[in-house]
Amino acid sequence: MDAKLINEYCTNTSESESKHCEKIRLLAKERFPDWAMMVSGGLENATLKFLLKLIGAKNVLEVGTFVGYSALSMAEALPEDGSLVTLDINDEFVSVAKEVWAESEDGKKIELVLGQALDYMTKTSRSFDMIFIDADKVNYINYFEKGLELLNKGGIIAVDNALWGGSVLEDNPTEESTKTIKKLNKLISDREDLQSVLLPVRDGLHLVMKR
Repeated sequence: MDAKLINEYCTNTSESESKHCEKIRLLAKERFPDWAMMVSGGLENATLKFLLKLIGAKNVLEVGTFVGYSALSMAEALPEDGSLVTLDINDEFVSVAKEVWAESEDGKKIELVLGQALDYMTKTSRSFDMIFIDADKVNYINYFEKGLELLNKGGIIAVDNALWGGSVLEDNPTEESTKTIKKLNKLISDREDLQSVLLPVRDGLHLVMKR
């Protein structure tokens, strides 16, 4: 069975992207061709939107905006009074996000915060129903641990790139990102106070709830 064809079938059978998300994806390819593969889309975002609806989420925190595809996709699944805070440090990449968010009714639900994510996560008094982590991998454990403090009861933390191209299968990885992601996956698996599932969706989506 061809895994790529199976993934395409699942993607095509699941909820499709909106016209505004499609525009972000195409603009990313046009303006940032060397980075466009970082756009999370298709099956992963359909999964996140399904989960947001399932838990009745109103408040979302995203760590890592890039071009704003996943932020807008998740915002589309929130109620009218819902809100999504997204954190990033790269003003060039988020220029695409701001351009397309302004064209979407759901863009008004999004608040972009430029700066160090951990600074915001440490200082904020807000709490969230879902936290989506998709930023610099060497800080994944820091983002996750701080995220647990900000997570509402019944909320979900979703960790992207949890398979890191399959490099997590290496016995003794030397690359720092691989070591951190592998350590975080084990940390989550070993903690009895957490319930989790690691899905082979795109580059790995690790879903975590407090028991």
